Amino acid sequence: MSNKEIKKIIIVDDEVDICYLIKSILKRKFAAKIDICNSVEEALDKLKVAQYDLAFFDMRLNDGTGEELISQVHEEGEPKPYIAVISAYTSPSDMSHLNDLKIDEFIPKPLSSEKIINCYLAATA
Repeated sequence: MSNKEIKKIIIVDDEVDICYLIKSILKRKFAAKIDICNSVEEALDKLKVAQYDLAFFDMRLNDGTGEELISQVHEEGEPKPYIAVISAYTSPSDMSHLNDLKIDEFIPKPLSSEKIINCYLAATA
């Protein structure tokens, strides 16, 4: 049984198809408002004015990094969203760097419906 209701989700990836894939997976099973951003600049603007319960951040975007977004979320104070990093970069150095960022989950690309749904469920726990 879920303890926390997910009302608002942000997905940030410069690959538009990835954003819509995640959104369609979530919309099939869950009712939540989902914002999509394709740049760090756009996401930072949304993070300043909206409170999210779940965030999917790509680590390498055309205009910056997911690390900038994670830092912004941590600066905003409580409550913080459940943070899931999505990335195709899974080398040991990339992975060790993630440990320092205070994220909740890492989802490697290519994405699967099961991993996205499990991330949502973990965010409700």
